Amino acid sequence: MSMVEALNGRRAVGIVVSILALPAALLAGSGPAALSGWGFWLALVVGLAILTVGLLLGREKGNTPAGSALSPEDAMSLMTFEKSADPILVATMEGFCACNEAAVRFLRARARNDIVGMQPSALSPTTQPDGRSSQEAAVQYITRAARDGFVRFDWHHRRLDGSLVPVEVTLVACKQGNKDYVITYWKDLTVLLEERQRSHKLAEEVSELANRSATMATDMQTIAHSLSSLSQEGEEKMEQATVSANQVSADTQAVATATGQLAGSINEIAQRISEAAGISNRAADETGRADAMVQGLAETASKIGTVVKLIQDIASQTNLLALNATIEAARAGEAGKGFAVVAGEVKNLANQTAKATEDITGQISLVQDQTRQTVEAIKNIGLVITQVREISSAIAAGTEQQGATTHDIAQRVRSVADSTRMVAAHIDAVAHAAAKSGEMSAEVLSSANNLNGTFDLLKTKVKEFAAADAR
Repeated sequence: MSMVEALNGRRAVGIVVSILALPAALLAGSGPAALSGWGFWLALVVGLAILTVGLLLGREKGNTPAGSALSPEDAMSLMTFEKSADPILVATMEGFCACNEAAVRFLRARARNDIVGMQPSALSPTTQPDGRSSQEAAVQYITRAARDGFVRFDWHHRRLDGSLVPVEVTLVACKQGNKDYVITYWKDLTVLLEERQRSHKLAEEVSELANRSATMATDMQTIAHSLSSLSQEGEEKMEQATVSANQVSADTQAVATATGQLAGSINEIAQRISEAAGISNRAADETGRADAMVQGLAETASKIGTVVKLIQDIASQTNLLALNATIEAARAGEAGKGFAVVAGEVKNLANQTAKATEDITGQISLVQDQTRQTVEAIKNIGLVITQVREISSAIAAGTEQQGATTHDIAQRVRSVADSTRMVAAHIDAVAHAAAKSGEMSAEVLSSANNLNGTFDLLKTKVKEFAAADAR
C-alpha cells in the first residue's frame, strides 16, 4: 500500500470516527438537563474520545503533506485529547494503537511507545479482587460494549512498575470498515476507594454509635419506665403518708388537748388534796382536843370512883353502926324500941346507899372502860389522821410533780403536733415534687422514645448511605 493510500485510509477512518463522535458530542452538549449523573459525563467522554481517535487516525505522524494543516476543530479535538487529565487509550485486536500523555503518566511509562502495541491483558493481573479471571471478565465486558455500544465497570490494572491501581473503565466500541476499535477511558479510583473505605468505616462507626445510642435510648426508656412507676408509687405512698400524717397530727392535737385537760384536772386534784390535807390537820387538832377531854373525863370518872368508894365505906360504917344500934336497942327493951326503928331505917338506908353505890360503881367501871376504849379509838383515829396527812402530803407532792410532768408532756405533745403539721406540710411538698417528677419522667420517656425513633432512622440512613457508597 502506498503512502498516499495509507494516508487517505487513515484520514477516511478519522473522518468516519469524527462523524461517529458528533451524536455523542451533541448529546453531551445538551447538558445535564438531558442527561443526569454519569450519563452526561459518559457522553462527553465518549464523544471527545471518539473525536480524538478520529483525529489521530486521520493524520500521519511526521508525514503530513505540506498544505494539509489541521482545521481549527480538529486542532481543538486533538488538544482536548492530549490535555485530558484522565487516561484515554485506543485498542484494536493487535493491542493499543494510541494513548494520551495522561495514560503515560498513569501507567508510569517513559513514553507512548512503551504502551502502543501492548495487549490490554498485559496491564491486568491474572485475577481481579473479587476472584474473577481478568481475561474472562474482559471478554464479557468487550462483548457487552460491542452489543450495547459501551460498558462501564470497576477494574484493577497493573502499572508498568507492577503496582496495582483501581480504576473505573469505560469501553466504547467503534467500527471503521472491517476493523474494530475499542476506546478505553480510565478514571483513577484510588482516592475514591479510599474515600469509600473511610466512608464505610465512618458508616460502621456511626452505625455502632447509633446502636450504642439506641441501646442507651432503650436503657433510658427502661429507666424512664421504672422512674415513672417509682414516681407513681412514690406519689401514692406520699398521699398515704399525707393522710397518715394528717391523722397523726389530728390525734396528736387531741392528745395535746386531753393532756391539757388532764393537767387541769391534776391541778384541781392537787388543790382538793391540799384542802383535804388542811381538813386532816384540823381533824388531827380536834382529835387531840377530844383526846384531852376524854382523858379529863377518865380522870373525873376515876375521881368519882374514889368518891363512890368513900360513900361505900360510909355506907358500910353506917350499916355497922345501925347493927350496933339495933343490938343496943334490943338490950334496952321497951325503951330502945324507937331507937331500934331508927336504927332499922338507917340500916335500910345504908343498904340502899350501898346498893346505889354498887350500881354507880358498875356504871363508873363501864364509863371507865368505854372511856379507855374511846381514848384508844381516838388515838387510833389520830394515828389514821396522821397517816392520812402524811399520805395527803405525799399525794400532794406526787400530784405537784405529776402536774409538772403533765405540763411538760402537754408542751411536748403540742410541739409534736406542730412538728407533725410541719411534716404533713413537707410531705405535701414532697408529694407535689413527686408528681412533678412523674411528669418529668413521662417527658423523659417521651424523649427516650423520640430518641430511639431518631436512632432507628439514623441507622436506616446509615445503611442507605453505606449501600449507596458501595454502588
